[in-house]
Amino acid sequence: MQTISLFLTDAIAALLAVAGIVHLAGPGPLRRLLAEWGYGQGFNWVAGSFAVAAAVFLVVPQLRIWGVALAGFVLFGTTIELLEHRKYLYAISNILVLGALPLALVAG
Repeated sequence: MQTISLFLTDAIAALLAVAGIVHLAGPGPLRRLLAEWGYGQGFNWVAGSFAVAAAVFLVVPQLRIWGVALAGFVLFGTTIELLEHRKYLYAISNILVLGALPLALVAG
């Protein structure tokens, strides 16, 4: 069980790291979408920073609980935002990762 939970923790951290790096890079379509949804010009930096921080916290065993908490806030917020804008298929992946997040707490 610990092997599975450790693998899931690393997979979630990798997903958050990739999403954070994409937000930090700020490609044009992402910036336009965030502006269309009413977010400020530098919001991609904030979202990317939180996602990368959550990924780093999940990888470090002593900080894993903080990573779960931060990742939970990030995933919950993005899920709500996607559901508000009727992006149901995109929200499914967030919901699945959010459901697997508690398994990171038992990773050794």
